[in-house]
Amino acid sequence: MRAMYASAMALTAAMGWTGAQAQDAVRQAEAETSGARDVIIVTAQKREQAITDVPVALPAYPGARLRDLGIEQFDDLALFVPGLEIQQQSPNNPGFVIRGITSDDGGANQEARVSVFQDGVSISRSRGAYVELHDMERIEVVKGPQTTLFGRGALIGAVSLIQRKADVDAGVTGDAAVGAGNFNSFNARAATNIPLIDGVLAARVSAIYKTREGYVGNLAGGEDFMSQNVAAFRTSLRFQPIERWTMDLIYNWQQDTPSGTSFKSGAYAPPGGDTRPTTAAALSIFSDPVGSRFLYGRALGVDRTVLSATLLSDFEITDAWSFNTIIGWRTFDSVEVFDPDGFIQPVLLFAEDAQGDQFSIEARVNYDDGGAFSAFAGVSYFREKGSQLVPLQYDERGTLALFAALTQGRPVTALFSPAVFPNFPTNAQAGAILRPTNNPPFKPIHVEEFQNWGQ
Repeated sequence: MRAMYASAMALTAAMGWTGAQAQDAVRQAEAETSGARDVIIVTAQKREQAITDVPVALPAYPGARLRDLGIEQFDDLALFVPGLEIQQQSPNNPGFVIRGITSDDGGANQEARVSVFQDGVSISRSRGAYVELHDMERIEVVKGPQTTLFGRGALIGAVSLIQRKADVDAGVTGDAAVGAGNFNSFNARAATNIPLIDGVLAARVSAIYKTREGYVGNLAGGEDFMSQNVAAFRTSLRFQPIERWTMDLIYNWQQDTPSGTSFKSGAYAPPGGDTRPTTAAALSIFSDPVGSRFLYGRALGVDRTVLSATLLSDFEITDAWSFNTIIGWRTFDSVEVFDPDGFIQPVLLFAEDAQGDQFSIEARVNYDDGGAFSAFAGVSYFREKGSQLVPLQYDERGTLALFAALTQGRPVTALFSPAVFPNFPTNAQAGAILRPTNNPPFKPIHVEEFQNWGQ
């Protein structure tokens, strides 16, 4: 997508902000002065280490680098991490792939094989795992089995997201940017750090908003497919009563409401279109003759909300001993309606209603004197309740006609009125089964569903 970005640094300077560029320049100068240039500190082994001291394949990207690369969502990140691929059909349906192994099952009773962590809290449940990567401190991608430190949900690897926290010593700082492009796209982001009690209490607020019209037209009328509409907000408080004790309270909210996902049949072109996947599609919902509506009449598209709160505590008992706790709460509610048959006839209509709630606590005692020996011991508790409902609606007549045409390969006659099924492929076998009467044995609407729960 072509886009033009306008810096808002003049605005932020007028508001008393120092700007991200100035902060990065100061950090760069400090790193050069201390001889620590290009050293990235990571926590992939549950403690702070230089990335060069971690004996695993560990790409890590600090926040300044993420901003330079324009990385604000998962599929952007995958472009720069070897061995990582993010398949994003929609915000409700991401697939995380590390070294060729995929983790994308949306079932509430299935473990993820690639874990996603946000400040140490697992957010691996597929339908709630997609988050906007705004105002990040760094991102770490650990490849290979990580079950010793991250549990059985990281059999293939883990992606760790570290968000920027408030800083009690930074003063009033911040940055902002806006951008616009084709398909009426618009995006804006802003972040600011505000000291509340000098050296003791500070707040950081960040937000991002992105919208774009769909780039795949809809020949059936209505909103074009593959649009973007997301808003995310984060606020964090840092309390540092003494130099050795830091507590961070972080709250996240995100809502995604894009239009439907585009599906195209490779065999049957939509009226006035063709079978190419990037050209206009003709998809729609359909109701039965007595007026009942599929999934309460929801339109094609996604309606997804994610909420989370995290409390982090880090207490340095001595130079060698420390005590850490991570308390996390998270909930998501995501509904998606999609027409996967790829053509305008009312043959198939799917939806997914996924929900999840979780609560976790982790406590660790750490020892590291800077020598050859380091260790930690800890306990953790994780509780999750989730459900997934997948309703399916289809027209039995159209489904049979489609299958008969595909298996016989001889579309020879129209079984239904062209007003109902324009140009729909059928054959003599299907016609014989359906019988040319006013009361065929097949229903125009059939609904079934399956559901699973997990705890």
